[in-house]
Amino acid sequence: MTSADTPGQETHHARRVIVGAGCSKGCGSAELIGLAGTALEQAGLTAVAVAAIATLDLKADEAAICALAAHFGVPLLTFDAARLEQETPRLATPSERVFAAVGCHSVCEGAALAAAGPDGHLVLARRKTARAAIALAAAIALPQE
Repeated sequence: MTSADTPGQETHHARRVIVGAGCSKGCGSAELIGLAGTALEQAGLTAVAVAAIATLDLKADEAAICALAAHFGVPLLTFDAARLEQETPRLATPSERVFAAVGCHSVCEGAALAAAGPDGHLVLARRKTARAAIALAAAIALPQE
């Protein structure tokens, strides 16, 4: 628990947030891990909140995504493009460019929502850098919402 956390906050958030991740081929691990850390901070969460990393199955062997899961010590969940495309109605930032490239309108938001389940919701919509994208989803309502 960090000094900014309030007592009980981490217990409520513990292992309930899915980090949806996407990146360009060859993205550096530091870029993706740094973006995830920034996203968690923007959402008022810490690393203890992360339950899993989720992504498109085509990205499962990307070094940066594997490093992200290892960094948080959580499982890497993968979904095919057809499954991620089912999440399109719940996306905050659907992209035609992403659809043209991989067959779904969002990798990071779609994967986070797919892993969070039908009652899941975005905690933080897509945040991106030049080569990486992160979104956060949870199956529970978080206090700051």
